[in-house]
Amino acid sequence: MILNLFVGTIVISLTVLIHTFGLIAITYVMSRLVALFRMHGRR
Repeated sequence: MILNLFVGTIVISLTVLIHTFGLIAITYVMSRLVALFRMHGRR
């Protein structure tokens, strides 16, 4: 029972970490793409 709770906590924290890093990565990539498009648009 306690082991189950422990594993559940680890899985939840891992999921939260993955989602957080995923969102940061997506935001970073999107901002880079927008910057590239703006640079190309100026030419």
